[in-house]
Amino acid sequence: MPLASDSATGFYVYTADANRDRKVDTLDFNSLAANFGATGKTFSQGNLNYSGAVDTTDFNLLAARFGITMAGAPPAPRAMDVTTFNASPEGSADHFTQAQFDHLNVVWTGGRFLAMGTDNHRAEILEKGNSLAVYYNNLTVGIFSDTGFGRADAIQQYITDNFTANGQQPTWVVLNEISGSLWPGDANYRQWLKDCIFKLHVVYGHEVVLFSPFQNPGANGDSWQYLAQYCYIAAEQYLDGAEVNSHSNSVSWTQSQYQTTKTAYMNLGVPSSRLWLGEDFAQTTAGTSYGRSGVSYSNWDVALIARGQGAHNVGFAGFISYAWGKNAMGVSDADLIHFEDTYLSVPLP
Repeated sequence: MPLASDSATGFYVYTADANRDRKVDTLDFNSLAANFGATGKTFSQGNLNYSGAVDTTDFNLLAARFGITMAGAPPAPRAMDVTTFNASPEGSADHFTQAQFDHLNVVWTGGRFLAMGTDNHRAEILEKGNSLAVYYNNLTVGIFSDTGFGRADAIQQYITDNFTANGQQPTWVVLNEISGSLWPGDANYRQWLKDCIFKLHVVYGHEVVLFSPFQNPGANGDSWQYLAQYCYIAAEQYLDGAEVNSHSNSVSWTQSQYQTTKTAYMNLGVPSSRLWLGEDFAQTTAGTSYGRSGVSYSNWDVALIARGQGAHNVGFAGFISYAWGKNAMGVSDADLIHFEDTYLSVPLP
Protein backbone atom coordinates (compact mmCIF):
# COMPACT_ATOMS: atom_id res chain seq x y z
CA MET A 1 0.00 0.00 0.00
CA PRO A 2 1.48 3.42 -0.94
CA LEU A 3 2.23 5.91 1.80
CA ALA A 4 -0.22 8.77 2.20
CA SER A 5 2.71 11.20 2.34
CA ASP A 6 6.50 11.31 2.24
CA SER A 7 8.21 9.65 5.19
CA ALA A 8 11.81 10.04 6.41
CA THR A 9 13.39 7.10 8.19
CA GLY A 10 16.78 7.06 9.92
CA PHE A 11 19.05 4.53 8.21
CA TYR A 12 22.76 3.94 7.99
CA VAL A 13 25.25 1.20 7.24
CA TYR A 14 28.92 1.53 8.09
CA THR A 15 31.14 -1.11 6.59
CA ALA A 16 32.63 -3.45 9.25
CA ASP A 17 30.28 -2.24 11.99
CA ALA A 18 28.59 -5.64 12.19
CA ASN A 19 26.54 -4.89 15.32
CA ARG A 20 25.66 -1.33 14.19
CA ASP A 21 26.85 0.43 17.35
CA ARG A 22 28.85 2.96 15.26
CA LYS A 23 32.16 1.44 16.41
CA VAL A 24 34.42 -1.04 14.63
CA ASP A 25 35.91 -3.04 17.48
CA THR A 26 36.43 -6.51 18.96
CA LEU A 27 32.68 -7.18 19.07
CA ASP A 28 32.54 -6.90 15.30
CA PHE A 29 35.69 -9.01 14.97
CA ASN A 30 34.17 -11.71 17.15
CA SER A 31 31.09 -11.90 14.93
CA LEU A 32 33.28 -12.31 11.88
CA ALA A 33 35.61 -14.83 13.51
CA ALA A 34 32.71 -16.99 14.72
CA ASN A 35 31.43 -17.34 11.16
CA PHE A 36 34.70 -17.28 9.21
CA GLY A 37 34.57 -19.68 6.27
CA ALA A 38 30.78 -20.07 6.41
CA THR A 39 28.27 -19.17 3.70
CA GLY A 40 24.73 -17.87 3.83
CA LYS A 41 25.57 -15.40 6.60
CA THR A 42 24.20 -11.89 7.12
CA PHE A 43 25.99 -8.57 7.57
CA SER A 44 25.70 -8.84 11.35
CA GLN A 45 27.33 -12.28 11.18
CA GLY A 46 30.45 -10.94 9.44
CA ASN A 47 29.36 -10.99 5.80
CA LEU A 48 30.47 -7.38 5.45
CA ASN A 49 30.48 -7.17 1.66
CA TYR A 50 27.16 -8.98 1.19
CA SER A 51 28.75 -11.71 -0.91
CA GLY A 52 27.10 -14.46 1.12
CA ALA A 53 30.41 -15.81 2.38
CA VAL A 54 32.50 -14.72 5.37
CA ASP A 55 36.05 -14.73 4.07
CA THR A 56 39.31 -12.80 3.84
CA THR A 57 37.63 -9.95 1.94
CA ASP A 58 35.42 -9.31 4.95
CA PHE A 59 38.41 -9.60 7.28
CA ASN A 60 40.31 -7.00 5.24
CA LEU A 61 37.35 -4.60 5.34
CA LEU A 62 37.21 -4.90 9.11
CA ALA A 63 40.97 -4.57 9.52
CA ALA A 64 41.03 -1.38 7.44
CA ARG A 65 38.45 0.27 9.70
CA PHE A 66 39.28 -1.27 13.05
CA GLY A 67 39.18 1.27 15.86
CA ILE A 68 37.03 3.81 14.02
CA THR A 69 34.08 5.35 15.86
CA MET A 70 31.42 7.27 14.00
CA ALA A 71 29.47 10.07 15.62
CA GLY A 72 25.77 9.49 16.09
CA ALA A 73 23.75 11.22 13.40
CA PRO A 74 22.05 14.41 14.57
CA PRO A 75 18.47 14.89 13.39
CA ALA A 76 18.11 15.85 9.75
CA PRO A 77 18.99 19.55 9.50
CA ARG A 78 16.48 22.08 8.33
CA ALA A 79 18.92 24.99 8.11
CA MET A 80 22.57 24.74 7.13
CA ASP A 81 25.19 27.39 6.39
CA VAL A 82 28.50 26.95 4.56
CA THR A 83 31.04 28.79 6.73
CA THR A 84 34.58 28.29 5.45
CA PHE A 85 37.18 30.70 6.84
CA ASN A 86 39.44 33.05 4.90
CA ALA A 87 41.24 35.39 7.29
CA SER A 88 42.13 37.96 4.64
CA PRO A 89 42.06 41.73 5.33
CA GLU A 90 38.72 43.48 5.64
CA GLY A 91 37.33 44.36 2.21
CA SER A 92 39.09 41.48 0.43
CA ALA A 93 37.28 39.66 -2.36
CA ASP A 94 37.22 36.45 -0.30
CA HIS A 95 36.81 37.23 3.37
CA PHE A 96 35.18 35.25 6.18
CA THR A 97 36.44 35.61 9.72
CA GLN A 98 35.49 34.87 13.31
CA ALA A 99 32.99 37.70 13.67
CA GLN A 100 31.05 36.58 10.60
CA PHE A 101 31.10 33.01 11.84
CA ASP A 102 29.83 34.04 15.26
CA HIS A 103 26.76 35.74 13.74
CA LEU A 104 25.76 32.55 11.91
CA ASN A 105 26.63 30.23 14.80
CA VAL A 106 23.73 31.35 16.97
CA VAL A 107 21.41 29.59 19.38
CA TRP A 108 18.49 28.42 17.24
CA THR A 109 15.36 26.43 18.00
CA GLY A 110 16.16 22.91 16.83
CA GLY A 111 19.77 23.85 16.10
CA ARG A 112 21.62 24.80 12.93
CA PHE A 113 24.33 23.03 10.96
CA LEU A 114 27.59 24.76 10.07
CA ALA A 115 29.40 23.17 7.12
CA MET A 116 33.13 23.80 7.35
CA GLY A 117 36.52 22.77 5.96
CA THR A 118 37.89 21.45 9.30
CA ASP A 119 36.68 20.69 12.80
CA ASN A 120 38.68 23.53 14.36
CA HIS A 121 35.49 25.30 15.50
CA ARG A 122 33.67 22.20 16.71
CA ALA A 123 33.58 23.27 20.36
CA GLU A 124 32.08 26.67 19.51
CA ILE A 125 29.40 25.02 17.37
CA LEU A 126 28.44 22.52 20.05
CA GLU A 127 28.35 25.24 22.71
CA LYS A 128 25.50 26.92 20.82
CA GLY A 129 23.58 23.67 20.44
CA ASN A 130 24.44 23.43 16.76
CA SER A 131 26.05 20.66 14.69
CA LEU A 132 29.19 20.42 12.56
CA ALA A 133 29.00 19.24 8.95
CA VAL A 134 31.76 18.57 6.42
CA TYR A 135 32.09 20.88 3.42
CA TYR A 136 33.88 19.34 0.43
CA ASN A 137 34.37 21.82 -2.41
CA ASN A 138 36.25 19.72 -4.98
CA LEU A 139 33.71 17.26 -6.33
CA THR A 140 34.20 18.54 -9.89
CA VAL A 141 38.02 18.55 -9.69
CA GLY A 142 39.70 15.70 -11.57
CA ILE A 143 36.53 13.91 -12.63
CA PHE A 144 37.44 10.48 -14.04
CA SER A 145 40.93 10.68 -12.53
CA ASP A 146 39.48 8.02 -10.26
CA THR A 147 36.30 5.97 -10.20
CA GLY A 148 33.18 7.19 -8.45
CA PHE A 149 33.88 4.67 -5.68
CA GLY A 150 37.47 5.93 -5.55
CA ARG A 151 36.29 9.52 -5.18
CA ALA A 152 34.13 8.46 -2.24
CA ASP A 153 37.25 6.92 -0.68
CA ALA A 154 39.14 10.19 -1.24
CA ILE A 155 36.34 12.21 0.37
CA GLN A 156 36.33 9.86 3.34
CA GLN A 157 40.08 10.31 3.69
CA TYR A 158 39.58 14.10 3.57
CA ILE A 159 37.08 13.76 6.39
CA THR A 160 39.43 11.58 8.43
CA ASP A 161 42.31 14.03 7.91
CA ASN A 162 40.37 17.20 8.68
CA PHE A 163 37.50 16.30 11.00
CA THR A 164 38.82 13.92 13.64
CA ALA A 165 41.31 16.13 15.52
CA ASN A 166 38.70 17.39 17.98
CA GLY A 167 36.10 14.64 18.04
CA GLN A 168 34.38 11.98 16.01
CA GLN A 169 33.89 12.44 12.29
CA PRO A 170 30.62 14.21 11.43
CA THR A 171 27.83 12.29 9.77
CA TRP A 172 26.63 15.10 7.49
CA VAL A 173 28.64 15.96 4.35
CA VAL A 174 27.99 18.78 1.85
CA LEU A 175 29.37 18.27 -1.66
CA ASN A 176 29.92 21.07 -4.17
CA GLU A 177 28.72 20.26 -6.79
CA ILE A 178 27.17 18.29 -9.69
CA SER A 179 28.96 19.11 -12.95
CA GLY A 180 26.70 21.41 -14.92
CA SER A 181 28.39 20.52 -18.21
CA LEU A 182 28.62 16.73 -17.83
CA TRP A 183 25.43 15.71 -16.02
CA PRO A 184 22.88 16.43 -18.81
CA GLY A 185 24.48 14.37 -21.58
CA ASP A 186 27.21 12.11 -20.18
CA ALA A 187 25.89 8.80 -18.88
CA ASN A 188 29.37 7.80 -17.70
CA TYR A 189 29.55 10.88 -15.48
CA ARG A 190 26.10 10.25 -14.07
CA GLN A 191 27.18 6.72 -13.13
CA TRP A 192 30.43 8.05 -11.65
CA LEU A 193 28.48 10.42 -9.42
CA LYS A 194 25.92 7.80 -8.45
CA ASP A 195 28.71 5.42 -7.43
CA CYS A 196 30.34 8.14 -5.32
CA ILE A 197 27.13 9.08 -3.51
CA PHE A 198 26.14 5.44 -2.97
CA LYS A 199 29.45 4.58 -1.32
CA LEU A 200 29.51 7.68 0.86
CA HIS A 201 26.07 6.84 2.23
CA VAL A 202 25.90 3.05 2.27
CA VAL A 203 29.53 2.12 2.94
CA TYR A 204 30.75 5.12 4.95
CA GLY A 205 27.44 5.93 6.61
CA HIS A 206 27.24 9.62 5.70
CA GLU A 207 24.18 11.75 5.13
CA VAL A 208 25.01 13.71 1.99
CA VAL A 209 23.78 17.09 0.77
CA LEU A 210 24.62 17.50 -2.93
CA PHE A 211 24.57 20.95 -4.54
CA SER A 212 22.91 20.92 -7.96
CA PRO A 213 23.41 23.85 -10.38
CA PHE A 214 20.17 23.14 -12.26
CA GLN A 215 17.24 25.43 -11.55
CA ASN A 216 14.85 23.48 -13.77
CA PRO A 217 16.21 20.07 -14.78
CA GLY A 218 14.22 18.49 -17.56
CA ALA A 219 15.70 15.04 -18.09
CA ASN A 220 17.48 12.04 -16.55
CA GLY A 221 14.69 11.34 -14.09
CA ASP A 222 15.99 7.84 -13.34
CA SER A 223 19.37 9.24 -12.28
CA TRP A 224 17.79 11.96 -10.14
CA GLN A 225 15.64 9.35 -8.45
CA TYR A 226 18.68 7.17 -7.79
CA LEU A 227 20.60 10.05 -6.19
CA ALA A 228 17.61 10.97 -4.05
CA GLN A 229 17.73 7.52 -2.44
CA TYR A 230 21.18 8.23 -1.04
CA CYS A 231 21.45 12.01 -0.67
CA TYR A 232 19.57 15.28 -0.33
CA ILE A 233 19.64 17.41 -3.47
CA ALA A 234 20.22 21.15 -2.88
CA ALA A 235 18.88 22.95 -5.94
CA GLU A 236 20.73 26.19 -6.68
CA GLN A 237 17.91 28.55 -7.59
CA TYR A 238 19.85 31.80 -7.32
CA LEU A 239 17.77 34.99 -7.39
CA ASP A 240 20.11 37.99 -7.48
CA GLY A 241 19.41 41.27 -5.74
CA ALA A 242 18.88 43.30 -8.92
CA GLU A 243 16.42 40.71 -10.25
CA VAL A 244 14.41 40.71 -7.04
CA ASN A 245 14.42 44.52 -6.91
CA SER A 246 13.22 44.67 -10.53
CA HIS A 247 10.17 42.66 -9.50
CA SER A 248 9.38 45.18 -6.72
CA ASN A 249 10.78 42.81 -4.07
CA SER A 250 7.62 40.79 -4.48
CA VAL A 251 7.38 37.80 -2.18
CA SER A 252 4.85 36.19 -4.51
CA TRP A 253 7.34 36.49 -7.38
CA THR A 254 10.26 34.95 -5.47
CA GLN A 255 7.93 32.24 -4.24
CA SER A 256 6.87 31.44 -7.80
CA GLN A 257 10.50 31.11 -8.92
CA TYR A 258 11.40 28.76 -6.08
CA GLN A 259 8.20 26.78 -6.59
CA THR A 260 9.05 26.29 -10.28
CA THR A 261 12.35 24.72 -9.25
CA LYS A 262 10.77 22.47 -6.66
CA THR A 263 8.12 21.33 -9.13
CA ALA A 264 10.72 20.61 -11.84
CA TYR A 265 12.64 18.20 -9.59
CA MET A 266 9.50 16.57 -8.27
CA ASN A 267 8.27 16.05 -11.85
CA LEU A 268 11.42 13.96 -12.38
CA GLY A 269 10.61 11.82 -9.37
CA VAL A 270 12.63 13.52 -6.62
CA PRO A 271 10.57 13.30 -3.40
CA SER A 272 9.92 16.64 -1.73
CA SER A 273 11.42 15.18 1.46
CA ARG A 274 14.81 14.91 -0.31
CA LEU A 275 14.82 18.33 -1.95
CA TRP A 276 16.54 21.38 -0.49
CA LEU A 277 16.99 24.93 -1.69
CA GLY A 278 20.45 26.48 -1.95
CA GLU A 279 20.87 30.26 -2.18
CA ASP A 280 23.86 32.51 -2.80
CA PHE A 281 24.67 35.42 -0.44
CA ALA A 282 27.81 36.79 -2.12
CA GLN A 283 28.50 40.51 -2.36
CA THR A 284 28.64 40.38 -6.15
CA THR A 285 28.96 43.34 -8.52
CA ALA A 286 26.34 44.67 -10.93
CA GLY A 287 25.41 42.36 -13.80
CA THR A 288 26.07 39.16 -11.87
CA SER A 289 23.27 36.61 -11.98
CA TYR A 290 23.59 35.57 -8.34
CA GLY A 291 24.10 37.18 -4.94
CA ARG A 292 23.79 40.93 -4.38
CA SER A 293 24.54 41.99 -7.98
CA GLY A 294 25.63 45.50 -7.04
CA VAL A 295 22.39 46.81 -5.52
CA SER A 296 22.42 49.33 -2.70
CA TYR A 297 22.66 48.43 0.99
CA SER A 298 18.96 49.00 1.58
CA ASN A 299 17.90 47.25 -1.63
CA TRP A 300 19.94 44.16 -0.78
CA ASP A 301 18.32 44.12 2.64
CA VAL A 302 14.79 44.07 1.21
CA ALA A 303 15.79 41.55 -1.46
CA LEU A 304 17.11 39.17 1.22
CA ILE A 305 13.82 39.40 3.10
CA ALA A 306 11.74 38.86 -0.05
CA ARG A 307 13.86 35.85 -1.03
CA GLY A 308 13.65 34.37 2.44
CA GLN A 309 9.91 34.79 2.75
CA GLY A 310 9.32 33.31 -0.70
CA ALA A 311 11.51 30.31 0.02
CA HIS A 312 9.83 29.78 3.38
CA ASN A 313 6.40 29.78 1.76
CA VAL A 314 7.39 27.06 -0.73
CA GLY A 315 8.50 24.77 2.08
CA PHE A 316 11.59 22.90 0.96
CA ALA A 317 12.80 20.04 3.15
CA GLY A 318 15.91 22.04 3.98
CA PHE A 319 17.74 25.28 3.18
CA ILE A 320 21.47 25.82 2.73
CA SER A 321 23.19 29.21 2.46
CA TYR A 322 26.40 29.72 0.52
CA ALA A 323 29.14 32.25 -0.35
CA TRP A 324 29.11 34.43 2.77
CA GLY A 325 32.81 35.18 2.30
CA LYS A 326 32.62 36.26 -1.35
CA ASN A 327 33.00 40.04 -1.31
CA ALA A 328 33.65 41.38 -4.81
CA MET A 329 32.08 44.70 -3.76
CA GLY A 330 34.66 45.08 -0.98
CA VAL A 331 32.14 46.03 1.69
CA SER A 332 33.02 46.34 5.37
CA ASP A 333 32.80 43.62 8.00
CA ALA A 334 29.97 45.57 9.61
CA ASP A 335 27.96 45.31 6.39
CA LEU A 336 28.72 41.60 5.97
CA ILE A 337 27.52 40.90 9.50
CA HIS A 338 24.43 43.07 9.05
CA PHE A 339 23.33 41.04 6.02
CA GLU A 340 23.83 37.80 7.94
CA ASP A 341 21.51 39.15 10.62
CA THR A 342 18.94 40.12 7.96
CA TYR A 343 19.08 36.58 6.57
CA LEU A 344 18.52 35.11 10.01
CA SER A 345 15.50 37.35 10.61
CA VAL A 346 13.42 35.23 8.22
CA PRO A 347 12.74 31.64 9.34
CA LEU A 348 14.02 29.11 6.82
CA PRO A 349 13.13 26.71 5.39
